[in-house]
Amino acid sequence: MFPFDVRRVADFPLVSVQIPQRLRVWLILLHEFLLVFHLLFLETVRRVQSVEASLHLEELIHKYGYPLESHEVTTEDGYLLNIFRIPHGKGGSGVNKKPVLMVHGLLGESENFICLAMYNGSLAFLLADNGYDVWLANTRGTDHGKKHLTLSTRDKEFWNFSWHEIGKYDVPATIDYVLEKTKKPKLYYVGYSQGGTVFLVLTTVRPEYQKKILMASLLAPAGYMHYMTPGFVGFFAKSHKLIMGMADQFNLYEVPTEKNSIPKIFQSICINSTTIMSNFCVTLLKGLNGIISEQSGLEMLPLAFRFIPTVSIKQIVHYLQVLDSGKFRYFDHGSPQKNTEMYSSPEPPYYQLETISVPVAFYFGAHDAQVEARDVRDMCNDVQNCVELYQIKIPSWSHYDYIYSNCTLKEVNLPVLRVMQKYNEI
Repeated sequence: MFPFDVRRVADFPLVSVQIPQRLRVWLILLHEFLLVFHLLFLETVRRVQSVEASLHLEELIHKYGYPLESHEVTTEDGYLLNIFRIPHGKGGSGVNKKPVLMVHGLLGESENFICLAMYNGSLAFLLADNGYDVWLANTRGTDHGKKHLTLSTRDKEFWNFSWHEIGKYDVPATIDYVLEKTKKPKLYYVGYSQGGTVFLVLTTVRPEYQKKILMASLLAPAGYMHYMTPGFVGFFAKSHKLIMGMADQFNLYEVPTEKNSIPKIFQSICINSTTIMSNFCVTLLKGLNGIISEQSGLEMLPLAFRFIPTVSIKQIVHYLQVLDSGKFRYFDHGSPQKNTEMYSSPEPPYYQLETISVPVAFYFGAHDAQVEARDVRDMCNDVQNCVELYQIKIPSWSHYDYIYSNCTLKEVNLPVLRVMQKYNEI
């Protein structure tokens, strides 16, 4: 199942780094867990089919009666990104007048804003039905962002990016493309999780783009991590340098790899399996930082696993660095010398949120294990124009409920729409 046995990583002849005993134990446990899970899958006999889980994005959107256009954006550094447009609502015609760009999270893609249509909870559809020209972004490395002018996904350099480059190159290229196509001076911005991170990167690293955004709605934006309880992830945060070293040694620059797709394994086990196994998966995912919560159920599993793309190791490591240091700043290249070469400073620069003047609405949940409520409040305090600080009313609301919960229409989408409708200067 794996290209190598993780129990022998420390003895691998090409590895020059020493793996701490605790990390080695965790790798062994992870290996055995996945192996047992895989064996259980082989014993399952009854398959639960999901029609929607087999549909492509175009088919999924057309199934619900909405139009769709496909466009390709080229970034400054040569990535080719496939983005999608829903120009009007169901039963409408022509093109709505208010462009909105929706940017997905880590391990996500544009489909995340469509999946909740089964609960009448798609934010993309709600905005299209209320006069917005909806543009669904896709960032580099996702299923819709695996092309480059000169590089292949087999090249190390293709994966040499974190979410910093997404905010610096992907988002501005997409904004420029949307504004050129719509002939509008500004657009609305909606970002979920990493989609919020890259907004903060964009508006601080390339402040000239602030004048192109009318207002931003950030759903559980991953930025400050002063108060986040590290838990299991904290162990890996302390080992971020080791993780980068191991990735270099094994030439692993994307996760999960296309060769060993963990999402496909889990989809087979949790979806194409017995009811007992499916229920076990729901229980397991509820324990893994609330991937599935009390507001989600078995019917969301197929879509939850279907639309999980690969990401760069550096995207994950960059978040681990922020968690470890408690500092929201540029990627740390591992030494004062390398940082000085990149930044003319031994330490990575900070993202200066106090320079952001765009009207920003923040949305957060009290039970979010990835984005702590106090960190969101601090970000709201630091930007110049925080127009809304909205706490989801369900106490158990988790990080993934924004894209998987059957309560999203009432708890998130309608409040987001209410605030957006206050800004109509386009």
